[in-house]
Amino acid sequence: MGTTTSKAVPFKFLELPPEIRCMIYEELVVVGKVYFKGTDQEHENSVRYYDKAYFRKPSLAILRVCSLVHQEAEPIYLSKNLFVLPLGWQTMEPFYSTTCVLAPGPHSPSSLHLFSTNAMHHLKNLSIAFDKEEHANMIFDRKRWASMPDIAAATRTLTHSQRLLYIHDETLDKIAHGVTGSSRSWFSISNTLIYTPGGTGCSRLRYVEVDYTNAYCPLGCCRPVESIDHDWVHITGTEKLVFLGTKQQEIDVILNSLDELCTCDWERPFCIKFKREPKLGYVDHWSKWRCDKPQRENGDDIQGGISRLASGCSTPLLHWSKT
Repeated sequence: MGTTTSKAVPFKFLELPPEIRCMIYEELVVVGKVYFKGTDQEHENSVRYYDKAYFRKPSLAILRVCSLVHQEAEPIYLSKNLFVLPLGWQTMEPFYSTTCVLAPGPHSPSSLHLFSTNAMHHLKNLSIAFDKEEHANMIFDRKRWASMPDIAAATRTLTHSQRLLYIHDETLDKIAHGVTGSSRSWFSISNTLIYTPGGTGCSRLRYVEVDYTNAYCPLGCCRPVESIDHDWVHITGTEKLVFLGTKQQEIDVILNSLDELCTCDWERPFCIKFKREPKLGYVDHWSKWRCDKPQRENGDDIQGGISRLASGCSTPLLHWSKT
């Protein structure tokens, strides 16, 4: 007498109530802080990475299941995590395209894509840095001097100290107002933030972490924090600001800058916090996702990839590769 084998009945995930599906998505894609590949060189100069190893990576394979699941899960992923953006993020997609359309001018695109275009509608929490490395295009090298023959001729009669002071003052002016033909500067960061969610009228930013740990001038002799434009705070409707790596004397400079914004027609109040150097174990909103043991090795991060169409899906799905 033959034995009867029962066929496995597939689990019909999409027949679950949407509320239950969203709870499952949250377990998979909400991890607290999301880090991007290629940022290892930033670790030494930024306190944003002090507890990176203790946050697990999101399980983004769920976004490739079908267009309906992608449509339901992606907004949860984008709105409930804190995205620790790498240096130069303003030259990457989707920020680069948005800034080009809304703020025409010279831009230098990067080939990297951090999110799909849906991010501009759903992003709520960002971590950014005003870092010395963003001044790479402001260095006075041979090419720079050759492009300014009149200034070069005028400075030949100066002493070494006078010449150094001239270069320093010229550079501080560029920090405040940007460099023609370059999208890597502190000015471009502030400008791009204006066109992020909130600035474009899509959604307001809930939480922005701003790292000033390595906010030095290109010569490394001073910290020109007063040159940073904070207008984006008002325009994006940011609800909570957390400043990292600030010096005591810089706090008043930042607060005065923000006080000036409060004289505008600003409907939404916001909370401001300053953390000099947060240590492991520091408790904040993201602590509940922090694991007791390290979850990753150095370099084991999310790599943003170009959006593509998955087989049988009519909407772009995120493609992510891992190291």
